[in-house]
Amino acid sequence: MRFEVLGTVRALRDGTELDLGARQPRLILTLLLANAGRAVGLADIVDLLWGDRPPRSAVNVVHRYVGALRRTFEPDLPPRATGRWLVGDAAGYRMRVGPDDLDLLRLRTLAEQARSDESAGRLPEALAAYETALALWRGPCGAAGDHLAFDLVDHECADVARTAAALALRLGSVRSVLPVLRRMAEHRRLDEALHSQLLLTLCADGHQAEAIALYQTLRMRLTEELGVDPGEELRDAYRSVLDPNAAEPVPPSGQLRISRLPVTTLVLPAQLPPDLPYFTGRDDVRNEVLDLVDDHGRTQGSMPILAVDGLPGIGKTSVAVHLAHQLAPAYPDGRLPRARRAVEPGQQSARTRSLHRLAGAFLHTRGPDIRLRGQSHHAVADSGIRLDESTGRRSAPTR
Repeated sequence: MRFEVLGTVRALRDGTELDLGARQPRLILTLLLANAGRAVGLADIVDLLWGDRPPRSAVNVVHRYVGALRRTFEPDLPPRATGRWLVGDAAGYRMRVGPDDLDLLRLRTLAEQARSDESAGRLPEALAAYETALALWRGPCGAAGDHLAFDLVDHECADVARTAAALALRLGSVRSVLPVLRRMAEHRRLDEALHSQLLLTLCADGHQAEAIALYQTLRMRLTEELGVDPGEELRDAYRSVLDPNAAEPVPPSGQLRISRLPVTTLVLPAQLPPDLPYFTGRDDVRNEVLDLVDDHGRTQGSMPILAVDGLPGIGKTSVAVHLAHQLAPAYPDGRLPRARRAVEPGQQSARTRSLHRLAGAFLHTRGPDIRLRGQSHHAVADSGIRLDESTGRRSAPTR
């Protein structure tokens, strides 16, 4: 058996693709494979399938889907038997796979081999290992939907592609990595680090006009969707495209041409709703909040959390948005809003998905060195103004 999750999820027996059934069992398998042998809790699976509106029979339905997947992998498996591949324990379900069974683990093994070869100075061998690893990538993880586990796999693959492209530039052999770099950038529309490497690779392969057009398109996209300008790494890559000779002088004959290594850049998210052009009244509330935050910052040095309370429709959101813009200069790491409705018991998944989206925003904007680990990603550790909304309650900016 072989399993593939770097693209549409697939299971193959002796080279023949198996029918995995409807959307729900395919999503379950995608989540299990994205966790690459680590256990996935039953609550996480229910949340993936139904969000904040699971049916009463959700747990039983998941058990049925798991049983169907086991029988797909092993048709002769007796009823209620665990089998070889999909196992369950107190921690949840997991796939029992290794590098020879799963493309994701194979990519990690090849990438580690490439890094080892590069450290030892075996650059052609390192590039060959990177090329073999990237050949496994067929598209976004599982092509299954929005989930942080899938985003983390995609981010990892993009990191491998960036590193491979940087090495290919050093060796003057970019044509082998350019196709996958292009396809990956199409799916990661706001990944500045990836697009920076693509600009340099396009230029090195003689596609300067395409690189310039790509930069202009990305610059407009960042402005319209995130409200930010291109970061330093992307601007440096663009300057190199405009003047390649100035960016990389030709070395003496017989010496290896070394491209500049990619640098980590922070693209600061600024996604607060627009402030009102004219805001009148509420001076007492505004002054009180600004004084509280200022005093707290001087005396406590920790994250202040403020709540704006009042009846629906009296302008709590407008006040919170206005205050967020007033306090923005004190939060240079970025400002991300999070809409939060009242959560009933058993519906925590809505809040979890909101935090997943926040983490995804930071993955796309904070550079290639972001790493999130663990089974449950229920928090985003970073400083920034946050605007919370819930029924009958609005939170002012928090840090």
